Amino acid sequence: MHWNDEENILYIGFDQGRVVRLQINEENPMQYTEMDELGVHTLRITGLTSNRETGTFSSVSDDGTFKITENTSGSVVTEV
Repeated sequence: MHWNDEENILYIGFDQGRVVRLQINEENPMQYTEMDELGVHTLRITGLTSNRETGTFSSVSDDGTFKITENTSGSVVTEV
C-alpha cells in the first residue's frame, strides 16, 4: 500500500497484479471514491509509490517488472 498525502489517494497492490486506488474524502475520511482498477502486472505487487508532479504512480512486481503508470488514463508510460 501507498498513501499519497497531497492528493488523499490510497494505492493498494494485490497478489494478482491489480492496483486499486481510493480517493479519500478530506472532510470525512470514512468516505471514499474508488477510482478505476488497473491490472498493470501479472503477479503480486511488492511496492508502490506515486508522484503528484507527473501524475503517475510506480509499481514493482514479482513478475520482474517495474512500471510507471499514468493516474488518469491508466496507461503504462515506462516498463523495465
